Amino acid sequence: MRTATIDRLTLDETTYEFGWWVEVFTAHPPCLYYFGAFETAQEAEKSQSGFVQDLFHEGASGISHRVNFQQQPSLITISGEELSTPKPEFSIGKLQN
Repeated sequence: MRTATIDRLTLDETTYEFGWWVEVFTAHPPCLYYFGAFETAQEAEKSQSGFVQDLFHEGASGISHRVNFQQQPSLITISGEELSTPKPEFSIGKLQN
C-alpha cells in the first residue's frame, strides 16, 4: 500500500494534508484503526473489506467502518481510554455497517 495525499489546505501558515482513509471501530476489544491514505474513495472502499475480515479473524467483534476524506490521523491505532479523547480532525465521510 502506498501513501497518497489528495489535497493540502493551508491556514495561518499551517498546512494540513488530506486523503481517503478507512476508519474501522471494534467494540470488543474497544479499538479504532485507520488504514490509508488512498488516492480515491473507490480504492479505499475496495480495500476496507480486507481490513474488516482480518480483524474479525483475529477475534474482534462489534465492527463498524467508514471511508473518510480527512486529515492524516496522528495515531493509526487507538485503544482503551484513548478512545474517549476527542480528535480535532477535519472529516467528511459516510458510516457503513
